[in-house]
Amino acid sequence: MNLASSISANVNNILVLNGTNFKKWKEHVIIVLGCMDLDYALREDRLSDLTSASTTEQRSIMEKWEQSNHMSLMIMKHSIPEAIRGEYLRKPEPRHSWTK
Repeated sequence: MNLASSISANVNNILVLNGTNFKKWKEHVIIVLGCMDLDYALREDRLSDLTSASTTEQRSIMEKWEQSNHMSLMIMKHSIPEAIRGEYLRKPEPRHSWTK
């Protein structure tokens, strides 16, 4: 199985959120993102904004966090119908959306 097929299979394994299955949907998302090593933004807080004084390590961490956050949001959006998406993805960081 190639990488694209593996990603697709993992993403398509996530339940579609219907408003009544949030807990189970969240569990599936966490497992899939963890297996794909895309759960960094769910586990770690975003660093403060970078400055000209930011180190290479800080820049690398920020890049990793932003990539993880972007991919997490895309995957989550894929499994939430557009009609209810606004109820669950109000914040720019996925883990802050999970207060329901």
